[in-house]
Amino acid sequence: MGSAAEAAVLASHVESLGLSAQPASKQAEGPLESYPHPYQHELSAYEPGEDQLTSAEVTEPLGMGATPFTWVDDAEALDRMKTVLDSVDEIAIDLEAHNYRAYDSFCCLMQISTRTEDYLVDSLALRGSLHVPECAQLGVHEPGCMARTGTSCGSRKTSACA
Repeated sequence: MGSAAEAAVLASHVESLGLSAQPASKQAEGPLESYPHPYQHELSAYEPGEDQLTSAEVTEPLGMGATPFTWVDDAEALDRMKTVLDSVDEIAIDLEAHNYRAYDSFCCLMQISTRTEDYLVDSLALRGSLHVPECAQLGVHEPGCMARTGTSCGSRKTSACA
C-alpha cells in the first residue's frame, strides 16, 4: 500500500473523530475542549505560610543504619506514630498499592518518614483504624483539611470538616 493512500486513510479517520489532522501550528484558532483541574479549588485557595517562603538550611538525612524504623500494625503503634507526626513540620510519604487483576487498587503499605525516623504502616492490618477524612468522603474541598496538624479530620474534627 502506498504511503499517500495510508496518509489519506489516517487523515480521514482522525477527522471522523472530530480532530484536526494538521499539525498544531497550522490549526485554525478557536476554542479547545478542556476539563477543569481536579484540584483547582485547592490550588486557587492555597496561600503559602511565611515559613514556606523563607529559605531553610539543608539538612542532610541520617544514614540508612542510623535511621530507626518502626513497624506499625496495631492501633497503639498507630497512635504513637500520630503523636510523633503531630510534632514535626515535614514528612515524606510513599504508598504501595495492590492493583493486579483488580478494578480498584487498594493501599497495602504506607512508608512515612520524618527527618529522624521511618515508619512502615501495614494498612491491611489497620484498615479498620485508618479513615478517609469526612470532608473528603463528602466531596468537600477545604484547603488544609487533612494537613492542619498532620492528622486527618476523620480522627479529630476540625472547623473545615465540621
